[in-house]
Amino acid sequence: MEQKWEVDDEDTAELVESENKEEPIEGDDDDENLPNIPVFTLLMNLRPQYKEGTAADAAILDTEKYCETFDRIMSCDVIDIGTHKGMVFIWAGASEDDREETIAEITSFMENCPMVTQDVVDKWELFDMVEDDEESMTPISLPGLGEPDVAF
Repeated sequence: MEQKWEVDDEDTAELVESENKEEPIEGDDDDENLPNIPVFTLLMNLRPQYKEGTAADAAILDTEKYCETFDRIMSCDVIDIGTHKGMVFIWAGASEDDREETIAEITSFMENCPMVTQDVVDKWELFDMVEDDEESMTPISLPGLGEPDVAF
């Protein structure tokens, strides 16, 4: 039941015009007015023996549920890169001057995170995603949790 449709010249011209027309995105030129809120990326790498299996899956599910109790977590995703499996968490502060409070919340998260308490995490790293210099790619240590280790 195939039908052939014919488009008249007026409709064709209108279609071509709309395809070539770029509409400005609202606020696209207002980058200076955007708030400079703190944003962090937390990477956790699972121990090799937990890369597969129900223990790792259970810990990941528990951690995903645990994430729901933290307002500053924007996303948490499982990542599986060949021989490495882990999770990545994106954290954002509530305001421009919320950096220290966000780090405190990340520390609290790490202290009771199911993946950490079940000893499934091998390594972790925390990065400040707002900093504009080379220091931003240096992992941040968390009070009471020691220095991070290269996760991936």
